[in-house]
Amino acid sequence: MPTPSTGAPSPSAPAPTKSSTATVTVRTYTGTVTQGVEPGCTILRGSGGTYELVGADAAAKKVLRPQASVEVRGYIEHGLMSHCMQGQMLKVVSAKAR
Repeated sequence: MPTPSTGAPSPSAPAPTKSSTATVTVRTYTGTVTQGVEPGCTILRGSGGTYELVGADAAAKKVLRPQASVEVRGYIEHGLMSHCMQGQMLKVVSAKAR
């Protein structure tokens, strides 16, 4: 008859972490802001593609309104999940009206 284990669970492999030394390339994206299919999703549609806008501060959110023509500075976020499922996730650094 097997004896139940009373010891501590064995350690698992550490979870992968994003390196704090990783560099990102901030670029300028232009287009028109649209409301996403899902609630709370803000989308940028431009000649370069479709992007889900994430991480905008209060000042940028004032600019990122549906139907606004904007210029967004930001970088593509890789490895994140979203319920919006529309385009690549673009981390907003700044935004201004065009």
